[in-house]
Amino acid sequence: MIKGRDNAAESLADVLELIRMRKQSGLLSVGQMQGNRFEEGEIYFQAGQPTYARTGQLLGQEALLYMLSWHQIYFTFLADQTRPPVDIPSANSNASTPGLEWVVPHKLGKDHDVLSLPLTRPQRSIYMLVDGHRTIADLSRCIRKSIPEVERLLSELQERGLVSI
Repeated sequence: MIKGRDNAAESLADVLELIRMRKQSGLLSVGQMQGNRFEEGEIYFQAGQPTYARTGQLLGQEALLYMLSWHQIYFTFLADQTRPPVDIPSANSNASTPGLEWVVPHKLGKDHDVLSLPLTRPQRSIYMLVDGHRTIADLSRCIRKSIPEVERLLSELQERGLVSI
């Protein structure tokens, strides 16, 4: 493991979801190897919601969004750590993973003929709109569904091996 971080995960989004579901408060120390360079950051949580994030020169939402792009991360969560002032606006009450609305999903493999896939109409709508540029928030606006609903549909498409989040 790297620099005292005793856990590993495929992505930061997975860890954020776990902290959100458990409504944990504390400090998440996270790092990743990018080539020969080690990047690290920290995110403070209050009742499962991120309240402060920092990595390098980035702070707040900008830092959180950047760290959400990291893969193969190492992390440690320390409960009940003193936190800095809030610099990430709180998500609305029915939002799902904080910050995930700015993630850009991508299609996996070759672009499938959407009509030949055994998908529901909402799944098909999302799949057709995933272009590697639109964020989850953009997709939500396009099909007029809530962000949690779009995340659920993308999860279903991810389970079928059609998209990555």
